[in-house]
Amino acid sequence: MNININQFRVVDHNKIKQLEVELTPQMKFNFMTSADKICDGYKIDPELREDLNDLCKYFLGIEGKLTLKKGIFLSGTYGAGKSTLMMVIRQWLADWWKESGNGFMVTSIEEIIQTYKMTNSLDKFVNNSDDPYRPGARHLLINEFGGEMNDKIYGVESQQIIDSLMKMRYDLFQQKKKLTHCTSNFAPSSNNMALLDRYIEMFNVIEIKTKSQRK
Repeated sequence: MNININQFRVVDHNKIKQLEVELTPQMKFNFMTSADKICDGYKIDPELREDLNDLCKYFLGIEGKLTLKKGIFLSGTYGAGKSTLMMVIRQWLADWWKESGNGFMVTSIEEIIQTYKMTNSLDKFVNNSDDPYRPGARHLLINEFGGEMNDKIYGVESQQIIDSLMKMRYDLFQQKKKLTHCTSNFAPSSNNMALLDRYIEMFNVIEIKTKSQRK
């Protein structure tokens, strides 16, 4: 079940004026240097530039079109480069803006399901329990959100596992201000209406309009 995307804080370039704060040429050069580490020869689609500008400001802690109190839900067509974009931003933060505190762990729906299958636990994605050097709750990016497998693990539907994790992430959001980011080919969805309502609190939604980059 999909929630009405208009209920979220959605970037609408036709209604919101451009911010006066702009990224400097050096910031942009640094960004492309980091981008090449993730994807050699990385190029920015012209249609993505404004969204990218907004995302960079957000991760630098500049309040604007995206509220800093919420995570990012990046939706768009298959192969539009959503996951790559978020990985580039993560690398950029690690290279140049470690002090921002806005870096994030990365996982995917497949990894979450497989981890639960092997351990019967989701603690890795809540308290970073697998890292003895940096345990504790952290910001988290979930790639391929909405791509849950339709099988059962320990008698539990995959969708229920993801819903359980998102409830835990919501508690972290409320209690410790830890954000969850997602990339998805779909709008935020769940069969759990209470959880859908929480997604409104948790996410800024950006709809990527670029076409698939896969050949």
